[in-house]
Amino acid sequence: MKFNMKSLLKDKNVLRVVSLIAILNMLGYLIIRDLDAVAFFAIVGFLATYFSKNMIVVLLIAMVATNMLTMSRTFKLLQEGFKGKGGEHKGTAKVTDPAVESASEEEDEEMGTGRPGKLDKAATVEETYDNLDQVLSSDKIEAMAKRTHDLASQQQNLHKQLKTLTPAIKDSMAMLETIGGAGGMEKMIGQIGSMMDRFAPLMGGKK
Repeated sequence: MKFNMKSLLKDKNVLRVVSLIAILNMLGYLIIRDLDAVAFFAIVGFLATYFSKNMIVVLLIAMVATNMLTMSRTFKLLQEGFKGKGGEHKGTAKVTDPAVESASEEEDEEMGTGRPGKLDKAATVEETYDNLDQVLSSDKIEAMAKRTHDLASQQQNLHKQLKTLTPAIKDSMAMLETIGGAGGMEKMIGQIGSMMDRFAPLMGGKK
């Protein structure tokens, strides 16, 4: 059975299969957050459109080129890993950093005397003072005092307003009771409305 490449490259089913594989490759690169591979795929696919208008050819070129890129990067990482392991077996270099040496001397002093070193104590005290300065800075204390004062003044104003409103509320409640409560108020409003209706013709006659 002979395969005709021209017919395969024009077959819609082949295009669907290749498109599905390309989409799965892109999703895989996105899942592992390999944005370089995604960008490379898009660039190669875009450039391939200048050489061929067949989408099957374009997608195949983009997939093959992107897979070759990822394989070469993986191979380089493996080589670097083997080189790093070989360097570890040869031995580590001596540390000459003054900060590291001072820290090691402090540890030796603590191991020998059973007491913390002088540098450790001084650093701890200095750090404590720095933290206190940050917490108890003048600006923060003033801001806290201002907020407290504002809250206290707001509470005092609220109490004063309640005291002034309490008698008025009591008087209004007493007036409602004398009228007959809410029902009496409705009757009074109805009476006022009927009176206005009676005076309406007179007002119209004057006009």
